[in-house]
Order: sequence, then structure tokens, then C-alpha cells
Amino acid sequence: MFTVPEAVVVQWKRKLGLDAVYLAANHMSDAGVAGIESTLRILDKHHLPRTGLGMNLDDALQPAYLEAAGLKIAVVAFNDVNGVARADATTPGVPWI
Repeated sequence: MFTVPEAVVVQWKRKLGLDAVYLAANHMSDAGVAGIESTLRILDKHHLPRTGLGMNLDDALQPAYLEAAGLKIAVVAFNDVNGVARADATTPGVPWI
């Protein structure tokens, strides 16, 4: 879950050129479902492609699409570190490798 003010996301995007966010990390469910929902809402609000975390497995498996050199690139993320919620058909979390 994001533990920074939402305004920081705008700065990451503007000043760092952040193009996408990889979210299949071992602490993404530390704040429970509310933290997952908040993280996804903030990223979606700021139109940052994301992968590796979702409100269910289908959502978590969605690629983050980027374009480079005229090519469309799909980025996916998986986790293999214990302690994080594993997404399934009805459970928010990360996709397990």
C-alpha cells in the first residue's frame, strides 16, 4: 500500500517520468483490503498503468501497457515471497508465481 501522500504520485509521474507501477511486492497487503483499494484507486486516478495487484486475480494479472519505439509492451508482475495476500477469483492481493 502507498504510505506517501497522494500528491507524491503526481510528482513521481511528472518529475521522474514514471510510466508504470509494478505492485507484486510482499508488503502490498499490509494494510488489508482497504490499503489495496486505496493504492489501486490512486494509481487509476492518476492514469498510471499498474500490474501485480488487484481486487481479484483477473485484475492482478492485467498487464501494464507501455509504448516504446513504436511498440506496445505488456508488463506483468508476480510475487513469490510469503506474507502477502494471494489474489484469487474473489480475494484481493497479488498473483503468485
